Amino acid sequence: MKTIWKYEIKKLGFTCLELPKGAVARSCDIDMEGNACVWFEVDSTQPTESHFILAEGTGMSIDPSLTLSYIGMINDDGYMWYIYEVVGDFNAH
Repeated sequence: MKTIWKYEIKKLGFTCLELPKGAVARSCDIDMEGNACVWFEVDSTQPTESHFILAEGTGMSIDPSLTLSYIGMINDDGYMWYIYEVVGDFNAH
């Protein structure tokens, strides 16, 4: 059965999340406690695998050797965080 789960991420840099295989990012925002989060559609019956999430701010450099999938943008009291998921083997970097 697929459900939506919330995962907290760092507001800057990389976060490694252990997610059920096939998890799909659906949204990102600040939750009610002020934490940066990504909501994933998951099938909790699947085994977990590592997913790497990158948060970068406006004007910050993004490593051009990474293949990234854009999830969305978070406005945190005027600070803008751009959220990406690393596609492929992050450990190769």
